Amino acid sequence: MKINTNPNKRDLDRLRRALEPRIDWRAYFFRFSTEHGGDPVQFEGRLLWADGWGHSATDYRGPEYPPPEDPVELARLARAYWQERRRMVTAERRLLSARLENLESLQRGRSVALQQRELAVDERSGTASVVTGDLDLSALRGRLAWLGQDAADCERKLTELVEREETLDGVEKR
Repeated sequence: MKINTNPNKRDLDRLRRALEPRIDWRAYFFRFSTEHGGDPVQFEGRLLWADGWGHSATDYRGPEYPPPEDPVELARLARAYWQERRRMVTAERRLLSARLENLESLQRGRSVALQQRELAVDERSGTASVVTGDLDLSALRGRLAWLGQDAADCERKLTELVEREETLDGVEKR
């Protein structure tokens, strides 16, 4: 390897650019999302996480919005998060259930399995190809079951929030 002992300006600029840190804002956003509980919802023009953190809905760079210090406002955001999440999960569950029912009705009464095309990626070479095989609805059924559990979790969280708010207000449920 030849080392240039007398670099020109172009070489120095290239070296400077190579050493300059490059922020990957998309990776930062996904790390932010993971740290704050994953799955955000849209609320008041921004993304909102269950822990009260918010982030720009249009730019990976932000801005970020820390959770409010006021417990009443934080409870309002938590309630909004779980209500919106429940709405989203319920809507997806309804659509997926109809899709699954439609595919099952298409299969009913047929003498052989319906065929589906899938994208297959070879792990060694990384090449992708389209393959045809029997219709497999197990992934859709699994997603539907997960959505059902997520909807139940949303209901549980909302119930907990209501009970916590009542305790904060000094009101007991009877």
